[in-house]
Amino acid sequence: MTRILKTVLEKTEPMRKGTDSYFDDILVDDSVVSTSSVVEHLARYGLTAKETEPLEGGAVLGLRLERNGAGTLMFRRGNEIPKGTVKRAPAEPRLVWCDASSIATGAVLEIGGVVVEDGAWQRKKDNYHHINVSELDAVIKGVNLALKWGLREIEIRTDAATVAGWMNSVLTAEKRARTKGTAEILVKRRLGILRELIDEFGMKIRVREVSSETNKADALTRVKKSWLKAKEEQDEKKLEVCAAGSFRAKELHETHHLGVDRSLFLARKVDPNISREEVRHAVRACARCQSIDPVPRPHSAGELCVEENWRRLAIDVTHYQGTRYLSMVDCGPGRFGIW
Repeated sequence: MTRILKTVLEKTEPMRKGTDSYFDDILVDDSVVSTSSVVEHLARYGLTAKETEPLEGGAVLGLRLERNGAGTLMFRRGNEIPKGTVKRAPAEPRLVWCDASSIATGAVLEIGGVVVEDGAWQRKKDNYHHINVSELDAVIKGVNLALKWGLREIEIRTDAATVAGWMNSVLTAEKRARTKGTAEILVKRRLGILRELIDEFGMKIRVREVSSETNKADALTRVKKSWLKAKEEQDEKKLEVCAAGSFRAKELHETHHLGVDRSLFLARKVDPNISREEVRHAVRACARCQSIDPVPRPHSAGELCVEENWRRLAIDVTHYQGTRYLSMVDCGPGRFGIW
């Protein structure tokens, strides 16, 4: 929505010069363009606006615009502070909570004790990064989240002690971040990105290690316990039924060692509820049946040869003087074989 509104307001030169927007709030400089023209311009692109109101005395994102003693317009927070109590209101803490798990990475942006934005990014199935690398990814996403809100001074809170140590090394530059192992290059690359973000935007960052129980980003990277409990109970019931059925099918099959069809016919004479899948599993898991040569599994006839080398392999097990040998032959023109 932010991108759409910004694009619409930049359609004409007067709109671009006379307006500024932040999320769905639009500031209008009426010396350049009138508010009624802005409303009509938005309507032409299918956007509706609430009734306009003077900025002085109004509120934008929780901030009020009022004149100070010198007559200058200034933003101030909505909660008034009695005169004489303090000369300056303390800065609201701006916290970025970061966490990662085997499922996802998450970041929470908190300003003044209020969560203003959070996000979770699911890890891909083929993501085999070390958990500390994923924790660093969460920190980078949290820093980017703060930058999008225009924040330059933040405190990062993470429950990963190693990541907190790396971050402090980067921030203080007193010593080199020590890391070893296969993920060393990945860690250094992410720490380099953080260093560049800090230098480029002039950020002031503090790092604090917290426990997993108090980390507000922890809940974003995990599955609800109620869901897990329900699934575990369901899986246990299913496992019990499958185990009982599979054991029964295995027991009946071992009395005659027939194929799937005949084993299923005889098994259902004893237990009508046995499924074909259970009988098929029992036959395939039977060592005696699998030792028969040829194997009782048919295959379609045809040519195995192909035009390129190492595109297809023909593999078989041969018994010779009581020992099993694996034969592997390349079906390409090379016909390279290993025995």
